Amino acid sequence: MSMNHSCLRILFACIVLLSAAPVLAQPTASDAETARGYMDEADRLREAGELWGALERYQAADQLMHVPTTGLDVAKTQAALLQLAEARATALAVAHTPVQPGEPKVFAAARKEAAELSVALAPRIADLTLSVEPATAQAAVNIDGRPVPPISRDLPHKLNPGRHLLIVEAPGFEAKQEQLTLAEGQHAAVSLRLERAAVSGKAAPPVERQRLPEPARPIESTGGRARAYIGFAAGGALLVTGAVTGISSLVKANDIRSGCPNDVCPESARSQVATADVLGTIANITLPLGVIGIGYGLVELLLSGSSERAPEPQRAGARLGLTATGVSVSGSF
Repeated sequence: MSMNHSCLRILFACIVLLSAAPVLAQPTASDAETARGYMDEADRLREAGELWGALERYQAADQLMHVPTTGLDVAKTQAALLQLAEARATALAVAHTPVQPGEPKVFAAARKEAAELSVALAPRIADLTLSVEPATAQAAVNIDGRPVPPISRDLPHKLNPGRHLLIVEAPGFEAKQEQLTLAEGQHAAVSLRLERAAVSGKAAPPVERQRLPEPARPIESTGGRARAYIGFAAGGALLVTGAVTGISSLVKANDIRSGCPNDVCPESARSQVATADVLGTIANITLPLGVIGIGYGLVELLLSGSSERAPEPQRAGARLGLTATGVSVSGSF
């Protein structure tokens, strides 16, 4: 998306929010300018394929402006990252944003597109139905670190495509842990049978909880760091040069002034005056350049960590098998 489109988006947001009812928090001019910068940077990152960074900036802009157009960009980026459940929730929220009097047509178009996106995302979200045997076991089920309420265990549990960690624990039984990979729109059914814990004086140790790999996060740009170090080195050298020549110019000027009563210098001091002038000129040039070099290095160092890589979509890896108690699913990793 071009910068002009981003500017129009924020401009329309300001017009509507400034004329809305007092119950809405009105963004300041600083908020609007900040959001415009977030949107421009998010557009650039999305076009470069750096979706995690784009999502963070779209979300920041939406928190400031909270209009249908910014929310729609958040939903689209979440969907591109296969955060399908989150993307559908965001799209539904955008679709049900209250209509404001005199709002621009782009807001209505954004609501319509968000409603269509929520419908398209629904069948892409995977689900998992889990059964635990024996049924009398007071099992505690945990998926990806979140407990599953007992009442919903026999119903499909909606999940994003990708890898998931399933842990089942029950008093008097050995804890069980499974990993599985779900594809887009997959309807998986997993049957787990718990084994009685060995009778002994010690309680069965808790299951060692594995951690799923974190999604790909920002990768620092070595090129940006290299430019930062060059800026620091060049700026530092220029600052040192400017300081040395400036001090030398001042020393020579003091020496000349002591030999020139009433500011009248003899012919023999002319060369010293010229040397002091040259040193002063060099100091006046190198000192600002040194400051610019240090500033450039700081900017490159701050921006060098902004490059990010979006994770590749997960492929299905679930395998179905027949057991004595039903159907089981296991994943290949």
